[in-house]
Amino acid sequence: MNTQTPNAFMPLFRSWLETANLAQQVGSQSLSASGENLLVELDLAPMEAAETTLLDHAPSTAVEAVCMIEIIRQGLADAGRSDGRDMRALAAIQSWLAGTALDAPSDRRDEVEQLLKSISNRG
Repeated sequence: MNTQTPNAFMPLFRSWLETANLAQQVGSQSLSASGENLLVELDLAPMEAAETTLLDHAPSTAVEAVCMIEIIRQGLADAGRSDGRDMRALAAIQSWLAGTALDAPSDRRDEVEQLLKSISNRG
């Protein structure tokens, strides 16, 4: 997992989201069978590179975690990623959230530790 400076994550996420929204709008106009399909012309390679970078990021704030979950949610809607980055990103978010929770009062820490142990025992 990469930890980027906070200033780099959000602009990259905004660019990714704008591109995802554009791709969805164009795709939703039923142009897929048309020779006028703008997605054929739309180069999604930068979006894929941004998505890869964002999913490889270790969140350091709740905002970053929420943004990463949005990327994962959209990917899962399309049957998930074959490279496993979505699952690794979920693990990074869970780890960050657990670390944040462990900074909570001791009774909450015990609860989180028990929950994580029960989850890992199922896997």
